[in-house]
Amino acid sequence: MSQLLATVFALMLIGLNGCSPSSFKEDSHLTADLERLNQIWERAWLDKDAALVEKLMADEYVFIAPNGQMLDRQAILKIIRSQAITWTTAHAPK
Repeated sequence: MSQLLATVFALMLIGLNGCSPSSFKEDSHLTADLERLNQIWERAWLDKDAALVEKLMADEYVFIAPNGQMLDRQAILKIIRSQAITWTTAHAPK
């Protein structure tokens, strides 16, 4: 049992070695970049900017709706390009 605890403790120390203050700073920058990209994504949807959404979307993009319906990239682009659909917010009602 003590061998197991020593191994776990050693692994924890190895893992903590990668958690330097600079890695936290990098995480902060990564978080800020992701938040900015999310804002760009949401704005593109609200503005119905299909070209930007297409540029940001991966080729294998799949959206799974709350009802379980799966929509691929082409279906999403068709929705964005549709004149019949408009959005006033990028967030679902709570």
